[in-house]
Amino acid sequence: MTTYEIFNDEILLIKPKDVITVSEALSFSMLINQVLSNKSIKYVIIDFQETAIISSAFLSALLALKKRLFDLNGEVILTSLNDKVRKILEFAEIIHLFKIFSSVEEGKNYLLNKNI
Repeated sequence: MTTYEIFNDEILLIKPKDVITVSEALSFSMLINQVLSNKSIKYVIIDFQETAIISSAFLSALLALKKRLFDLNGEVILTSLNDKVRKILEFAEIIHLFKIFSSVEEGKNYLLNKNI
């Protein structure tokens, strides 16, 4: 199950759990569509602290989110990557597309210091 919180009306924090299967990726996409219908959200932090594995379907959803936020002059930030998730992103050759921080707090501080 994925949980989320909204900060400062512009930052969405998403916390995916365990293994992100195709079905979880679909739920993630629906959550993104629902929450981003609020036009004030321009930044998304995805906290992978409790995520063991991500599916290729999730990678597609992640890239779609990045494009959507790019079009809004926003950004996707990844935090708390474990070795497995990092290797999947590296193998897919998309890790360089995202800012990565070791914790949610670091990601939040980065965004808040951008004067969003």
